Amino acid sequence: MTIDVLEQYRGLKSEADAMQAEIDALYSPVASPNGRTEGGHGSTPSNPTERTALRIIDRKQVLEQKRIEMLALLDTIDAWIQTVDDAQVRALIRWYFINGLTWKATSVKVYGYPCPQRAYQRVRRFFKEYASV
Repeated sequence: MTIDVLEQYRGLKSEADAMQAEIDALYSPVASPNGRTEGGHGSTPSNPTERTALRIIDRKQVLEQKRIEMLALLDTIDAWIQTVDDAQVRALIRWYFINGLTWKATSVKVYGYPCPQRAYQRVRRFFKEYASV
């Protein structure tokens, strides 16, 4: 396992969250082009509700693929984490990479006080030692 793989999971999770927010935003009411008071009207009829519904369906399919990819990667990460002997390192990795907290918030969860450098350096040192084994 590498930090890059853990960062990849963190990125996938963030991307999935952004896609979900995009889908949620698409559910807001769509203004009809017939409600315009200025300018001319196009010669082709438009159905913004239908277009939005199709876009939501498309985005949901892409999001589902991302979630499947995330779960597969999470299974790999979780199996690896079980092999790590140091409970604090396991907790740091879970809070930061899997749960998406900042290093500062991770430090508060693990050590009880906000020292992001300590949490970050502990994980970096672990991976440096892990890579040399």
